[in-house]
Amino acid sequence: MSKNRFPIYPAAKVLNPLYSFKCEDLKPILNEISVQYPYRLDAMAINPAAVAYNEDLVFNPGEVTISINKFIKTNLSLLDSEKGVLVISKRTRRKVLVKHAYYLITKLLGVSPSLSIDVDDSDVLKHCGFGSSSCIISSVAASINELYGNPIPALDLIKYLASNHGEEVCDSNENELKAVNTAISVAKTPVELVEELDLTKPVYARLCRNGLV
Repeated sequence: MSKNRFPIYPAAKVLNPLYSFKCEDLKPILNEISVQYPYRLDAMAINPAAVAYNEDLVFNPGEVTISINKFIKTNLSLLDSEKGVLVISKRTRRKVLVKHAYYLITKLLGVSPSLSIDVDDSDVLKHCGFGSSSCIISSVAASINELYGNPIPALDLIKYLASNHGEEVCDSNENELKAVNTAISVAKTPVELVEELDLTKPVYARLCRNGLV
């Protein structure tokens, strides 16, 4: 019997911690925040030879992505209630992704804020190549990180989220995700990736000159 390469797991489960963060008495510096987070297009895998399934469900080749002029609009506000209450607005369509993002980032920060979250992802259709799932997760997590003054550096946050990415099982399932290993992962730092590239090839040289890697 072949192993299920895309297992179903509970939303909020951390598959790959990858990052050790410690900060005592972390408190929010804002009561509410609105963030516009761009969708993206994939340009290329940085190391195509490394495109393969792995047990950690982490996409090791890395990718060059391009932000586009389409946005997810995320609004957060703190609630005056006991810790850990999550209220997702009725119009937010992909609630399981919002829930997953909330628990991923709060576990990393070691906090349990009560939040009202509204996500407007109507700018593009889902599952059409614009990274809608990963961008929703990133938008919510980045907004909560911003709420606390951005203690997690952007590249570390991207790596953590990408390595714990999941897709919806179906529209009606708000509690589970399907694991995939096609998330955009920054498995190595940009400097390490550049050191491995053959800069004699025009495409790599151009990417480096433009500051993309």
